[in-house]
Amino acid sequence: WQWTHFRDTKQDFDVSGTYTITFNADGTAAVVADCNTGSGTYEVFGGAGLSISIRAVTAAACPPGSLGQAFVENLNFAGLFAVNGNVLTIELMADGGTMTLVASP
Repeated sequence: WQWTHFRDTKQDFDVSGTYTITFNADGTAAVVADCNTGSGTYEVFGGAGLSISIRAVTAAACPPGSLGQAFVENLNFAGLFAVNGNVLTIELMADGGTMTLVASP
């Protein structure tokens, strides 16, 4: 899934660059956060609850303006999700915002 948009009470912007998450069938997840990669786990609760824990991330210095750290931090605050066609929406806990991702080809 490719991160394409973020919205919260203070900002609303499209995301460009390489920010992806892959959910594997065994409960593991892999991320590409700009110039870094990482891994962790995820769990689905009921029909709409989502918990993501990305803990192992490389520490390369990404260029100015990178959203790599924010991408991983936001994923770790996932609370609810919905899939509509090829669009995944992740609602962050504590009104932290909404991440929109599209299915990677």
